[in-house]
Amino acid sequence: SGLADRSAAFLQKQAAYEDAEPLFVEALAMRRAALEPGHPDIATSLNSLANFYADQQQFSRALPLIEEARTQHLILAVDVAVLHTRACKHVQYSSR
Repeated sequence: SGLADRSAAFLQKQAAYEDAEPLFVEALAMRRAALEPGHPDIATSLNSLANFYADQQQFSRALPLIEEARTQHLILAVDVAVLHTRACKHVQYSSR
């Protein structure tokens, strides 16, 4: 999926939009299939596809992806904060 993202970005820079879009979509689908919801790589793929659409003024297609990416990232941030809190409590309990 990283290769698909990089290939799509390269094609986008070459203005080969018809070739780039399926690769962005494929990279996102592969990451969704392989990773847990909220994984930062899924948010990265969502963001890449959203930027692709925004660059082409397709904002109605970009906006839902941006919102989902933001939600995914926030879910991840909450999970990290919870894990950090639990880890700190564990260290305090172990040092007693």
